Amino acid sequence: SVSRLHPSFVKIHDVEYKHRHKFCAPLHPHNFASDLEFYKAVHKSPFPSCAAGSWVYRPEERMVLSSAHLQCLDQERQGNCHDPDEWRHTNDKAKLSRHYSLLKNAIQNSPGILNASDPWVWESSVEPYKVMDRRDIETYRSRLRKLFLSPAPVNTIYLIGDSLTRQWHRAMKCELEHVVGIDPHIVDKRIQYLQMHIGFEERLLKKYGYPLRNAKEQDYVVFNFGFHVGKKLGETWPSQYVKIINEALQIDYGNIPDQHIFFRTTPVRHFLANKGDWNTNNFEAGGNAPDATAQWSWYGGNSPEQPKQNLLALDVILQTHNQTKIDRQFQVLDTAPMILSRADSSFDGSHLCLPGPMEFWSRMLYHRIEADQKFHHSSTTTAQEDGKNDRPIPV
Repeated sequence: SVSRLHPSFVKIHDVEYKHRHKFCAPLHPHNFASDLEFYKAVHKSPFPSCAAGSWVYRPEERMVLSSAHLQCLDQERQGNCHDPDEWRHTNDKAKLSRHYSLLKNAIQNSPGILNASDPWVWESSVEPYKVMDRRDIETYRSRLRKLFLSPAPVNTIYLIGDSLTRQWHRAMKCELEHVVGIDPHIVDKRIQYLQMHIGFEERLLKKYGYPLRNAKEQDYVVFNFGFHVGKKLGETWPSQYVKIINEALQIDYGNIPDQHIFFRTTPVRHFLANKGDWNTNNFEAGGNAPDATAQWSWYGGNSPEQPKQNLLALDVILQTHNQTKIDRQFQVLDTAPMILSRADSSFDGSHLCLPGPMEFWSRMLYHRIEADQKFHHSSTTTAQEDGKNDRPIPV
C-alpha cells in the first residue's frame, strides 16, 4: 500500500507515487568532497529518506515482543499506540490527548504500529546510515552482549536531549533487558538519560553532578537539541541555535574521545504542514504506511523549522560555522532522513510510537560503535606490530 500523500498532491491510483519514486536513489560519501557536503546533499535531496536508505517490507522479520517487553515500553508516557484502552486507566494528559485525537481521526498509523508488530525494516548501503543486522536474533544478541558486558568496549552511553531522547532511552533499555537478556542493573549503568531541552545548561549539569567531567574513554555521548530551540525562542532562533550547538563543542567531556561523541539530527514533526499543531484545536498528523518519497515540506505543522535546524547544526558540527575556533571531530548520527518517511509511526505528531522505528536509531548507533571498535582494534594491532604503540591512533 502507499501512504496518504500530502493534500497538495492529486493522486490518481499510484501514478504520482511511481513518478516520484523514479527519482529515489541513495547517495554515497565517496562522491562528495567532504562529510558536510555529503550530509547536506542527503538533507537537500528531493527525497531525503531514499537518499539515505529504504524501509523494506519484511513481515517475516517482525519482532514478537513479550508482554514484559511491552510493559517496559509502556512506562514511557508518550509511545503506547498498541493498547487502545490505555486511556481508561490513566490521568496522563499525553495519553488522554492521543485518545481524543484518534476519536477525531486527527492521527493516522499503520496496522503494524497499532499492533506492536511493525513489518518494516530499515536497510541502507550507505555507511553512515547502516544499522546492525537483526535477521539472526542469536547473532544479534551475541554482538550486543559483546558490546555491553565486561570486558566491554562500552562503559556508559549518555543520551542527552528532550522527551524524544527520553523515548529512545526507554526503547534502548527495554530491548537490552528483554531481547538481549542483560541484567537491568547493568543496563541502568550502561544507558543513562540526561534531560536537557535548550543546550548544555549549567544548572542541569550541576544538578546531575557533572557526570561527563569524569567520563571514561569507553563512554559515548549522543546529544540532540531541537524541538525546544526553534520558534519558541523567537524570530532570532537560528542564531541562538547556532550558539547552542557551538557551546556543545566546549563542554568538558572528560576522557571521551571525539569519535565517541555524536550529534543526533532532529526528526521532522509529523503534523501535516498548515493543518494545525499540538497547541491548536484541530490538526492532522501521521500516515498509514511508510513513504520513501516523503518531503520535509509536507510536515512540521505550524513550526516546520527542523530541516533548517539540522542544516545549521551540520555546519557547526562539521566546522563550517564553528565560532569557537576549537578543532573538534564530533560524529553525526543522522536519524532524521529515516524517520521522515515514517509518519505512520507518529504517537501525537511530535513523538513516536513504541515499539516502532526508533529501535533502528539504536541499531544505527550500535553499528557505528562496532565499526569504531573494529577500527581501533585494527589500528592498535598494526601499531604494536610496527613497534609504534606509543603513537596516537588516528580517528
